[in-house]
Amino acid sequence: MKLLQKLLGYYTAIDGFLESERQTAQDDTNLESKVEERQRINDQAYFLLCWGQLETELDNCCRNAIRKRKDNPDWTKRRGWDLYNPDEKRLSGISFEERVSLVLDRMAGEFGRAMHWYHLRNRIAHGGSYENRIDLNAVMAEFYQIQRKIAE
Repeated sequence: MKLLQKLLGYYTAIDGFLESERQTAQDDTNLESKVEERQRINDQAYFLLCWGQLETELDNCCRNAIRKRKDNPDWTKRRGWDLYNPDEKRLSGISFEERVSLVLDRMAGEFGRAMHWYHLRNRIAHGGSYENRIDLNAVMAEFYQIQRKIAE
């Protein structure tokens, strides 16, 4: 999540520029609509960049949790964790939901929020339509909240 603040700064600058364009275009509904579309696409592009930061953090925490458990000399605490290879690029084929459940309590709100943003990420990244603007400031606050929980 090293780049999150920098990305948010870049996003804010571009969004400010687009918002001033939209304000200027208020008398031209066609032009205003085009600018609003650019804003939505900018939101989505920066959301994906920021999501990548959180996903990397989740993956790294998952790898560390696996390593810690695999290193336990007590087999009763280690068993099950031996199934996972934290050094494998795809984490032994563990799905994203499973990776998140290894570092966040499924019953906690942060797990649900992480999955919510993951599903939005999938929709956007795979060409699905998302017609609403994304409040990146609010999203980043949630990303940091999720990061705090996985760091515990």
